[in-house]
Amino acid sequence: MIVRYSTESDLPKIEGHYGRLDNAGDPFCDLTGIQGIRFDWLVVAEVDGEYAGSFIGT
Repeated sequence: MIVRYSTESDLPKIEGHYGRLDNAGDPFCDLTGIQGIRFDWLVVAEVDGEYAGSFIGT
């Protein structure tokens, strides 16, 4: 497993993971809601080169 800071190319993967509009209160469900998040606060995990999850930290 690799844990790294996110990049803009991760945003569609994050949206797909959470499901579009799966939860109206969750900003990860909509790409427009997560575009404003600082990439140095968003950590992404990969397993075998595939997106495995994300976490917001500071």
